[in-house]
Amino acid sequence: MFLKIGPGALLFVKFIPGLSNITVSLAGVIGVRPIAFIPLQMLGASLYLGVPILLGRLFYRTLNVVVHGIDTMGKFGLLGIAAAFAIYIVVRWIDRICFMRQFVVQAKLTSILGQMVNHVRLVHCRHS
Repeated sequence: MFLKIGPGALLFVKFIPGLSNITVSLAGVIGVRPIAFIPLQMLGASLYLGVPILLGRLFYRTLNVVVHGIDTMGKFGLLGIAAAFAIYIVVRWIDRICFMRQFVVQAKLTSILGQMVNHVRLVHCRHS
């Protein structure tokens, strides 16, 4: 991504976990000058910190209504949040199991195809 976008990737790369560390190294490898790197890094960090603050500032009334609604529900509100979280975890776990099964099937298929290729003999006949 850094190679496609260039140093401008430093503006939004902090939003993708783990990628920020890699792009700093890539910037050094590619040879981005410090005079370009430092302002872009500072602006990217400002965006990373400022966007959640801005969103909180824009939606604080709505968030207060939601928190107040959960608070008035008491234990049932907490139970609802716990149930939603549990459902999320179960769905993610099922998705992971399906992905792993698909990965195993593809690995077996690759192995079978590799064995088939080893047994194929090509004969080239040229008609003169």
